Amino acid sequence: MEAAVLVPINPSDSVNPVSDGDAFKNSLNDSLYASLIGAVLSPQGGIQKIRNIMLDHGIDIPMVFDLDPAGSELIFTISDDLFLYIVYALDVDGYYEFFAAVVDADELDELTLNYEDDEDGNDTE
Repeated sequence: MEAAVLVPINPSDSVNPVSDGDAFKNSLNDSLYASLIGAVLSPQGGIQKIRNIMLDHGIDIPMVFDLDPAGSELIFTISDDLFLYIVYALDVDGYYEFFAAVVDADELDELTLNYEDDEDGNDTE
């Protein structure tokens, strides 16, 4: 999947993901994790939760339409070195489980490999 390039809302006021490095990643990932705990009723609802967190950190994610109701993987480019990785799936109770994280290129490779293995039914451990 080709990653979309994200642009800070106001570059002069936003966190610089390159210079702030781990502090930026950690802050975003903590917020993303906390916002995605619990049941999500639709793919659009989960994406909106993620968009709100990213907006709080000065980054606007474009609206995503035509989301697969069964689940999918999305990747957005935040900077040359950072990506927003999102994966979601429908659970047995009819709710959606989301995982989202800001990752570097190596972490992204590992996550996408694990997602592909999960889709193929292979053990990722």
